[in-house]
Amino acid sequence: MSGSTTWSFGVDEDEAVIPAAPAGTPENLRLAVETLIDPFGLSADATRDYLREWRRMADRFGAGYVLGTPSASVRRTGPGEVEIGDLYGQFQTCRMDAAAFEELLEALIAFLDRS
Repeated sequence: MSGSTTWSFGVDEDEAVIPAAPAGTPENLRLAVETLIDPFGLSADATRDYLREWRRMADRFGAGYVLGTPSASVRRTGPGEVEIGDLYGQFQTCRMDAAAFEELLEALIAFLDRS
C-alpha cells in the first residue's frame, strides 16, 4: 500500500473487513474506521444505506449531526471535517477530512460489491 492515497480493504479469516489506510495515516484512525465499519460486515447494502443517510443528514442539518453504528459514532464538526468517536474504549476519538470519509465509504462499497 506504499504511496497510496486511498483506502483499500481485505477480509480476514473470520470474514471481518479490515481496512488498509493510505500511507501516513495514524494507526488510531485506521482502527477507528475498522471499528466503525465492523457492523456492516460484508454487506455493501448496509454500507450504502449508511452513506445515503450520512449525505441526507448533511443536506438537512449541515454541521453538528451524529450518525453512528453500534460500535462508533461519526459527528460532522464542520463542512470539511468529521470526528469519529469511540463507544467502547477501542480507540481515541479522532478527526478526518469529510470528503475523505465519504470516499472511504465509497471505496468500501465498491470492494464489497466485488466480493
